[in-house]
Amino acid sequence: MKQVIFIIILICVFVFSACGKTDKSSTITSQILGSSNSSNSSSSSSSTGKRSEVGTELSTFMSNYLDAKTKLWDNMSKNLETEGNTQYLMGLLGFAIADMTIIEIPMYDTLLTGTNGMFKGKLMFSGIDAWKKVNGNTIEFGYDFTYDNEKNENKKGDHQVATGKFDIKDQSLTYENYTERNNEKINRYVVEIVANSDKSYSSQTLTDGSDNKLSGYFTWFDGTNIISSMAEKDKTDSNYKYSSILSKKNMKPEDMSVGLVVKLKASYLNGKATFESLEGN
Repeated sequence: MKQVIFIIILICVFVFSACGKTDKSSTITSQILGSSNSSNSSSSSSSTGKRSEVGTELSTFMSNYLDAKTKLWDNMSKNLETEGNTQYLMGLLGFAIADMTIIEIPMYDTLLTGTNGMFKGKLMFSGIDAWKKVNGNTIEFGYDFTYDNEKNENKKGDHQVATGKFDIKDQSLTYENYTERNNEKINRYVVEIVANSDKSYSSQTLTDGSDNKLSGYFTWFDGTNIISSMAEKDKTDSNYKYSSILSKKNMKPEDMSVGLVVKLKASYLNGKATFESLEGN
């Protein structure tokens, strides 16, 4: 039960953080996870934050990621508001909202029924039948279902697929979600997050953009600095290829966005914020 409460709070913190707000939820989350770990000696360590007990590896990784970004956002907001440069916060907010694509990842840790490392059940809130497979230092997870009726933007017969992989030892994660309709992939997005040994993070989010474009959001950040860029390129369909950053440490936006045309740059380095629009490119 404690594990489920932790994940609910973590999801709430995701929502507040992506909107540029913070509250005491992260502290409560730390207390819950900390007390849970103290009662379970079987745990894995993280180079970037809290230790995870068996069964909470995904949610702990996301919590550590969120804690680091919250620390950065609080520090950056305080300094920019003092200087009267709040417009830069709005420029960086879009990169925070990109995190909403991974809000369901911690929910996979609520799948508790299974044997031999394979767990199945319904994801919290959505009720989707999902699975999680644990094999040594590797966790794979996802879901696969077909819509029986129209729902929101989905049509009857749409095939919804999600697949993820987390390397516990390397502290790197990838997650892909897409819809198959008439034998074509649509509404596809890919998210990858890598925890670096210096407690910084590198991440990339690739999505189907407007006007038949592939849009990419690339970010590197630590507790005090952030470098971000948004780039795009033409695509023929949603079955696009991309360069994975898994197991590649200390990747910066300029490394991740190779092959795409950069449209926006936003950064906060050593107390100085910059925002550059390159729409003419």
